Amino acid sequence: LTPDGQEIRKSGSGSDSAGVAIRNVAGEMLGSMTAVNWAIENKYPAVEIRYDYEGVEKWVTGVWRAKTPLTSKYAAHMQEAGKKVQISFCKIAAHTGNHYNEEADQLAKSALLKMDEEVRI
Repeated sequence: LTPDGQEIRKSGSGSDSAGVAIRNVAGEMLGSMTAVNWAIENKYPAVEIRYDYEGVEKWVTGVWRAKTPLTSKYAAHMQEAGKKVQISFCKIAAHTGNHYNEEADQLAKSALLKMDEEVRI
């Protein structure tokens, strides 16, 4: 959601075994990375990541130690991106009817059927 209210929707799927093993967590990491990359590419000075799994923020801020190669790669990517765009985080309760959280869940479900666009961490 851009500051002027434009809704940008992106989704994709992946087959990396480490990502598949942690399913929706990998999706939240990929979604966050995609949003940050999009903000950088479109020259936004800041981006707010709204998430329902707290690791999305805590691995990046260092509150949680990234113990796996996948979470380490995610944290490193986000920290490096943070040098180009200001990244803030906002926790959203899952499955509570939040419009955009529900929209993200629907995009994630629809991505399960997409096999033409692979996304990677």
